Amino acid sequence: MARKRKLKPKRKTAASRKVEIPDSSWTWQWQVAAFLGLLIMVIMLYHPLILSGMMYPTGDTIAEIVNNHQILQYMQLSGETLQWNPYPWGGMPNVFYLPRSLFSPDFYLHVLSDVLTFPLVFSMVGAMGMYFLLRFLRQSKLSAFFGAALFLLLPYQKSLIIAGHLTKYEAAMYVPWIILGTKAVLTKNSLVHILGLALAVALQLRAGHYQVSFYAGVIVVVILVAHIWSTSRKESWQVSIRPVAAFAIAGVAALLLAAQPLLLAGKFAADSVRGGQVERLDRPGETTSSGVAKDFVAEWSFDPMEMLTVVVPHAVGGTSDHRLTPALARRFNQKVIATYWGPAPFNTSFYYLGILPLLLLLLGLLSRPSWFQKSLLILLILMLVWAMGTNADPFYSLCYAVLPFFKNFRTPTTSFTAVNALLPILAVYGINSIKHLTQQKVREAHRQSFQKLVWVSAGLLFAIILIGSILSFEKPGQNIADNALQLMREIRQGLFYGDVIRIALLMAAGLGALALAKARRVSTSTAAWAIVVLTIVDLGYQNTRYGVGAISSGSFHDKYLAGTSAIDFLHADAALYRVMPFASGNLGLPYHVQTIGGGLELQMNKYAYEVYYNNLHQKLDGSLPINWNVLDALNVKYVLSNTQIDHPNLRPEHTDPSGKYVYRYKFNVERGYFVDGYKVVEDDRERLEMLNQPNLDLRRTAILETIPTEKVLAASRSKVDLVSQGIDHVTYTVEAEAPGLFVLSELYAPESQQVYLDGELVSNIYKTNHLVQSIIVPKGLHTIELKYASQWYPLAALTSKIAFFVLMLLAGLWGYRYRKKTDSSLAGAQGEVT
Repeated sequence: MARKRKLKPKRKTAASRKVEIPDSSWTWQWQVAAFLGLLIMVIMLYHPLILSGMMYPTGDTIAEIVNNHQILQYMQLSGETLQWNPYPWGGMPNVFYLPRSLFSPDFYLHVLSDVLTFPLVFSMVGAMGMYFLLRFLRQSKLSAFFGAALFLLLPYQKSLIIAGHLTKYEAAMYVPWIILGTKAVLTKNSLVHILGLALAVALQLRAGHYQVSFYAGVIVVVILVAHIWSTSRKESWQVSIRPVAAFAIAGVAALLLAAQPLLLAGKFAADSVRGGQVERLDRPGETTSSGVAKDFVAEWSFDPMEMLTVVVPHAVGGTSDHRLTPALARRFNQKVIATYWGPAPFNTSFYYLGILPLLLLLLGLLSRPSWFQKSLLILLILMLVWAMGTNADPFYSLCYAVLPFFKNFRTPTTSFTAVNALLPILAVYGINSIKHLTQQKVREAHRQSFQKLVWVSAGLLFAIILIGSILSFEKPGQNIADNALQLMREIRQGLFYGDVIRIALLMAAGLGALALAKARRVSTSTAAWAIVVLTIVDLGYQNTRYGVGAISSGSFHDKYLAGTSAIDFLHADAALYRVMPFASGNLGLPYHVQTIGGGLELQMNKYAYEVYYNNLHQKLDGSLPINWNVLDALNVKYVLSNTQIDHPNLRPEHTDPSGKYVYRYKFNVERGYFVDGYKVVEDDRERLEMLNQPNLDLRRTAILETIPTEKVLAASRSKVDLVSQGIDHVTYTVEAEAPGLFVLSELYAPESQQVYLDGELVSNIYKTNHLVQSIIVPKGLHTIELKYASQWYPLAALTSKIAFFVLMLLAGLWGYRYRKKTDSSLAGAQGEVT
């Protein structure tokens, strides 16, 4: 038998060798088409805000505008930087509303958002991040567009805009970019990819919502660990752990870029609600040393029954502000009702993930998933479990005790910001698996996957119907008339079973498209397009049912911010004082004057939070829910009420035609004053209980946390003159008749203030009456000045600027080298062709 001669491969000559020069024209055209398609989707989603300049009048939106209006306006007009906001609840540090520098990466995004609206700019940031991530993962253009659209349309995203959680939304939009940077570093591990990851993380940190940043960090760590585990099975451990150094460099760079506001927030954290121990007298058994109490977390934990809302949006009624159809509105005699009947106090969010994206997720996982898919699935499950909060005990308690920062988070459902980034990626892998249904080599395996998917879908639908048959559709403790309760139950049942019918139809249509593709009746691309369109229509429909009620900025101003004759009366008093809003309807008060009322801002100072919840509304004399001790401690001069008040401590001063009444507190204390003595009470709980005693006189006796280092005598007869006052400073001249304790009715915030006595910095500042401060003043004539300015702000601002400059310099050097290398390659290729 003749031996066959082994032929050598024919060597290509320069003339015959094909040199491929990338043609970017179609790629560029497709990127533009994808961008425009997503842009149109964003405009349709938020058209009242983007096209008409409207806004949603929700609590957080009102609070953000009201509480920060004065200082933002002052900084804009004066050019000064204010680190203190005295208007809401006795004042709070201004950490997240400081001016952004030209040398900060988010400055330009926020300039754009001021012109083009916040939802438009940051929705596009998130959508394009998801699109480029999926293209980097080698997904098709259609799949990448579908993933980006899915990321935009998941209803939880819109709920953040409606609820006014803008920092959370901005932080969530950077999650796809962080995952992209993580994969790029693991794949390429070059300088530009490290810098890109650092920039994405820094942008998210600068957004100021650290719970979302925590979830993004968990995603990065899990993907990194999964990569190390996967590569270590093929290569040595030394090779597999090389990317760790790159991630460390990116992390340090991100921290430097985000030094402002990260460093300031870290300094204030110990005195905030989330970072320090918070005492609640109504919870005597609570022993939390720091972080958010579990009882508070429990109120906002996702109930196991509520987990059904990821596939049935109205499983527990939907939201607390559901807009009825005209027919139902006539029957109920109102347009908006609280159809939500879950265990939480209220609900403003939709957590629906879409039935078809979940089926695509299953299809992708049933088709030999990669290590990356498996890591994303683990993360998705983890985030859903964390959303259940204390309902997931003992696992949640373990995380609460062990994981850094975890105990500082108060709303577990925020983990849906991560879920909404993970699901589109996994769903796109499912879209990619559709093409294998007709491939001969893998047909049998995918045929079995399809059969499993059908059985899972049927089982899920049956379980939903079975669960629906045992639901009560009644909110525990809801006190409404029997006829109204029956009508409410009918509405909730109608919403639930309407969802079930829609889910069944979507399942049938989606599985039918896959069955036709499997039988070669239609192409796999046609089946994929059908599922993409069905998903977009389904989620788009859900978004149209949610978020109605936007009003114009003018209507918003007239309703919440407009001045009244009561406000004019308060402005006419030029003294330094605070106002207590009593009853409801005074949400806009901090827009005009300094107050001791509010909500969200209390989180920045745990002492104010404790006094608000434990003391402010205690009935000291058994009649009116006003604690006069708190008014004494906080320089309250007026009480603004929506109802008439008859009390000997309050003198009527002004009646507003709109139904607001201004009362003068007869015993108001000046902003700075001397006392005759003090009591030392070291225990926080005991001190709070003392503030509820009716016979306490804080105008003469102060409550201190520690014993003064110097002797103090009675000095209440000393002379005090207010020399000057400003938003972030106050100056007195005092003439003390003896060494005395001078109380400054300014919130105790040692990290953001300095007190000077005759120009010398005072080192011994005593926390007084649980939430303000005092110093010891020697006998004689003195000048006392209090300034709110953190010593850390200049360092933080300078660090961020230098880090940004270095980042831009390195990026420029890389771009120069890349361009030079590309030009050389093209020149060489053209020379060979010639």
